Amino acid sequence: MERTPEESHRLAPYVAILKNKLEVEAIDDTRIMKVSFEHTDPALAQAVVNTAAKNFRDRNYERKTDRFKDTSGWLDRSTRELKSKVQQAEQAMADYTQRNGIFTSEGKETLIVEKLTNLYNLAMRAETERMLKQSLFEGGPARPDRAIARSLFRH
Repeated sequence: MERTPEESHRLAPYVAILKNKLEVEAIDDTRIMKVSFEHTDPALAQAVVNTAAKNFRDRNYERKTDRFKDTSGWLDRSTRELKSKVQQAEQAMADYTQRNGIFTSEGKETLIVEKLTNLYNLAMRAETERMLKQSLFEGGPARPDRAIARSLFRH
């Protein structure tokens, strides 16, 4: 959220109080954060801690979902490119089989062409899944993203 210089100046004393009294501590070997705020009014202290935790969680979730959206856009582009390559490869294979008489008299593909097509399709699928898994692994997605990622692999 962008603020004007005037607004930043007006909020500076409150930000200073938060910086001095709000403490955030990571608990070793966990993903837990201890957040505390000291104030004479317990309700205000609780509200500050809860708001800080909620803002952190919301920003973290937004950052991760943005990363997922970027990955999803990349996957869409990659899928279109791969489909185009598959179509080109299929056309090249059809041209090759026609030039070299690999069709039977009924016009059906032989076993070799069928195996090559299946192998190519399996290789393209494996490569696409590898790229997706790698991008999700490198991005360290949050649990909601993992559910989305798992749904992509359902057949």
